Amino acid sequence: MSATTVELELDRGAAGCGDCAERLRGALGDHDGVRAVAEAGGRLVVELDDERCSGTCVRRALDDARSRLAHDYAHTVVAVDGMDCASCARTVSAAVGRLDGVSGVEVSFTSGRMLVEHAPGQFDRAAVARRVERLGYHVVDDALGGGLMAGADRGADGGVRGADGAERGAVDEKRGVLAQIRALSRGDLLTLISTALLLVAVVVDLTTDLPAAWLYGAAVLVGIGPIARAGVVALVTTRRPEIKFLMTVASLGAVAIGAWMEAALVVVLFSIGEWLEGRAVARARRELSSLVALAPQRARVRVEHAHGDAAHGDTAPGAAARAAGTVPHDHSAVALPMA
Repeated sequence: MSATTVELELDRGAAGCGDCAERLRGALGDHDGVRAVAEAGGRLVVELDDERCSGTCVRRALDDARSRLAHDYAHTVVAVDGMDCASCARTVSAAVGRLDGVSGVEVSFTSGRMLVEHAPGQFDRAAVARRVERLGYHVVDDALGGGLMAGADRGADGGVRGADGAERGAVDEKRGVLAQIRALSRGDLLTLISTALLLVAVVVDLTTDLPAAWLYGAAVLVGIGPIARAGVVALVTTRRPEIKFLMTVASLGAVAIGAWMEAALVVVLFSIGEWLEGRAVARARRELSSLVALAPQRARVRVEHAHGDAAHGDTAPGAAARAAGTVPHDHSAVALPMA
């Protein structure tokens, strides 16, 4: 029996959703005459038995599978601010995934995006926002942008581009110190106050005979609030302890044995670490957004020895461009050297 290999395009929605891509692979794998299905570079590579199936047949099967997915599932992209590690993304994914009507969640802390899979017309954005806020993160309004890749996707549709994030970052860096302090979040302000209380307590403790335990206790009380709240909520919603809950237990344990200075140090150092990590991730996102903003809106495409302009997103995958030209950032064309 002879075999043929056919490459089929995954649409952008399916390529961005691992569950949907897996469902499409499964549907094609069950089709009569299909020997194997693999995904590579946003495409499905299908090996067919020529005697039982053809390229036209498998393309029709893929269209039918897409129609069933569109009928049963819908996807909404939500921009989430405040995530700065893979553990944050796992916590948000597990918590949102337990909401009614949510069948799947994929979170990327690098891009600040959350892809929520749900039944068509049954997405409760307010419930998702409340769950995310209780974990200590923030759902960003669509009009303000949604991280690196969200800005890039809207740019492909003629809307806001990733440059907006870079421009906002440049404005942030140019603001004065007082303006930046006013713009601090509640958690950042509590970290600042807790750190100041700890420094005062250390000075009082080391240079005077006055009791400093109450200052250490105040530093713990001020700084532990957001950490404990997020840790307990994560424990309840995901059924597993995460780092903020463990840090809360450690600080309270230190208080219980009378180690006030150690308890304050645990809270303050962890809060400062979280703040620094968040700043580093935010800066990296701004820098990457500035690179995404360089993606051109049009590309010069060669088709059968003729050249013409193609709009961003209109070029076919694998299409060739002049070596001296540029291509869209989403790999919808590939630059190749040409004579």
